[in-house]
Amino acid sequence: MKNKTEVEIHFKTILDALAEGVVILDFDYCYVYANKAALKQGVHPGKDFLGKGVLECYPGMEHTKLFKAMERCMESRKAQRLEHEIVYSDGSAGWTEVSVQPVKEGVLILSMDITEPRRAREETLKEEITALHADQIESFKEESLQSLQSLRYAKRLQKALMQEKKDLNELFPSAFILLMPKHIVSGDFYWFKHNGERVLIAAGDCTGHGVPGSLLSIMGLNILHAAFNTHKITTPPKLLKYLDEDLNRKLSHKTSGKAIHDGMDISICEVDRKKMMLTVSAANNAVYLVRNGELKQIKSDKYSIGNGEAAKEFGAQHIPLCSGDFLYLFSDGFMDQFGGPHGKKLGSVRFRDILISLSKEAPSKQESLLRAQLLDWKGKEEQTDDILVIGVRVD
Repeated sequence: MKNKTEVEIHFKTILDALAEGVVILDFDYCYVYANKAALKQGVHPGKDFLGKGVLECYPGMEHTKLFKAMERCMESRKAQRLEHEIVYSDGSAGWTEVSVQPVKEGVLILSMDITEPRRAREETLKEEITALHADQIESFKEESLQSLQSLRYAKRLQKALMQEKKDLNELFPSAFILLMPKHIVSGDFYWFKHNGERVLIAAGDCTGHGVPGSLLSIMGLNILHAAFNTHKITTPPKLLKYLDEDLNRKLSHKTSGKAIHDGMDISICEVDRKKMMLTVSAANNAVYLVRNGELKQIKSDKYSIGNGEAAKEFGAQHIPLCSGDFLYLFSDGFMDQFGGPHGKKLGSVRFRDILISLSKEAPSKQESLLRAQLLDWKGKEEQTDDILVIGVRVD
C-alpha cells in the first residue's frame, strides 16, 4: 500500500501532465499549488509563486473579474465560471476559460487556454459584421439609386409642366431663365402663356425646397394651367385670386377642414406688346424693371398664396413700357445665398446692383454671368435654397 507522500507525488505528476492550468489558493489568497500549465499561462510564464500572495504577485488584481469570482467562491463556497483576459509583459494578450471551485484549502482554479479559439471566433464575427455592413451598404446604394431615379423622374414631370425655356424665346427673343434647384427638383417654378399680343409670365417660390417644395410647385403649375386653359382667366390679379382659393381648397383636410399652412410667394406679369403696357400682380414677391441703367422696384401685396389664410384680394399695378426695358422676375434664393468673405447673405442691394450692371448685356450672356457671380459669391458654402431668375427685354 502506497504511503501519503507517494500518493501526493502521484497526483502531482498527473496534474502536471494536464493541459489545463490548476491552481490552489488558501483562504489568505496565497499559492498552495500551481501545475506547469498554470505557471505557463501566467503573466510571467514559468515563474514559481508558491507561498506568495496573489496580490503580491499581481498588483491590482483585486480590481479584476477573476479576483471578484475568487472572493465570491471563498465566501459562498459556490463554483464560479468566467472568461479571463491575460495581458503579458510584452503587451500581447491571451484568454483563459476559468472555473473556480471551493476546496478545503480554499479555492481550486482550473483554467484552459482559449486564446486561439477566441481569436478564431472574433475573426469569424468580424467577417460576419463586415459582410453585414457590405450588404447594408449595397442595400443603401440600391435605395439611394432608386430615390435618385424617382427624383429624376419627378424632375422630368416638373420640367414638362414648366414648359421649355426655348418656348419663352419664341414669345420674347431676348429672354433668359436661370433655374438652379437645390436638390434636383425645385420649389421654385416659372409659368408663361400668351393671348395674342398679351404675354403672361410668372415666377413662384413655394414653401420649402426639394421634394416638399416641388409637390407644391406642381400643384401651383396645374392650377395656373387650369385657370388659363379651362376657366379662361387671363388677368394677373384674377389668376392670383384663383390660385390662392384653389390652393387653400386643395390643402384643406376634406373631413376636418383643417388647413395645411404651406403656400407660395409669386409674381405674375402681363406684357401687352401692342399697347406697351405692363400689369403686375404679386403676392409677397417684388418685380424689378430696369430702364436706362435705373432700377424700379414694383412692390407686391404683403401676403402669400395659400397658407390657410382667409380669402384675399390682389391688386394690380400698370406701368407704361419703353422699348429696351428689362423686366426681372425671381425668387429669394439668389439674394439669400450665403457666401462672400464673411459668409453672409448676398442680399437685395447686391442683387439689384448685379441686375443693373448686367442689363446692358445680351440675355444669354446675362444668364451665364448671373450663374458665375452666384458661384463666386457662394464659394465653398452649400447652396441655401432653390434659385430662379427670369429676365425679359421688351423690344
